[in-house]
Amino acid sequence: MLHNREEDPVHDTVVELNKKIKAKKGVWGTYGTKTFSLPKAIVHHGCKVVGEIVKVEDGGRTLHTADGEIIQNIDAVVFSTGYKNYVSFLPEELKQTDPRNLYKHMFHPKYRDKMVWIGWARPSFGSQFPIMEMQARLFALICTGEKTIPNPAEMEKITCMDRASYLEQFEHNAHRVRSLVDYHRYMDGIAALIGCEPPLWEYFFLHFRIWLRIMYGATQATQFRLRGPGSKESLAQELLSKLPVSKPTHIVKAGLKGRVIYAFKALIPKFGFVGFKGSQNSSSPVAASRV
Repeated sequence: MLHNREEDPVHDTVVELNKKIKAKKGVWGTYGTKTFSLPKAIVHHGCKVVGEIVKVEDGGRTLHTADGEIIQNIDAVVFSTGYKNYVSFLPEELKQTDPRNLYKHMFHPKYRDKMVWIGWARPSFGSQFPIMEMQARLFALICTGEKTIPNPAEMEKITCMDRASYLEQFEHNAHRVRSLVDYHRYMDGIAALIGCEPPLWEYFFLHFRIWLRIMYGATQATQFRLRGPGSKESLAQELLSKLPVSKPTHIVKAGLKGRVIYAFKALIPKFGFVGFKGSQNSSSPVAASRV
């Protein structure tokens, strides 16, 4: 439940932090912090969020931010620079492989299916572990010969398209965090390669309760076990049916309305309706997993 600001100053602080997001795509153009530690520290312990540090003076006692603020009397500066994509035991040319130069953040165009990088796709929201499981499922199918990867030229082409797409979505964050991906887009893409995309049209009409939980439940990956290689439909249905569903806020209602509209537009050219202009190039949100 969302409280008003008198009742919940931590929630109010979260709102103010989100207002500081400058990405063109809003929250979808950045990555989330999966904890309330920061807003709690601001409310209860005097923590202050400042702009990017661009200059350090007086042995670290004075800091200058990108927006012109000068912060003085600093006791300590802690560098939190994140992880490096570095694997010491690989040949020199591969030790610092850029995930954005790998096909699906997994396969090198030179070594193809002889080597695989699993875990080099980190989602902006959602867990990395379901992504690694999906990557492992794909690689297992490639190892058994049930699936293959494209030729090197096609790999390069797809990799360039994915890289451009993520750089456009996440802007400077994608340049800095080279493994950053959109959880739902990436998972749906790997699922398409495996052949385990959730049958959303079927479930929309025949299992609406489960469809609702796939689209408006928790961010997870059980829907990718409903069909295809490695499917466990009965178990997946059981687990999905237990998921909580987002409350019917105006955002959820708008999403449902939009899905109905786009689904109808997608059906117009298919059934030859006249008098309407359907968008044949627009993908229906009903046919995309939890976008």
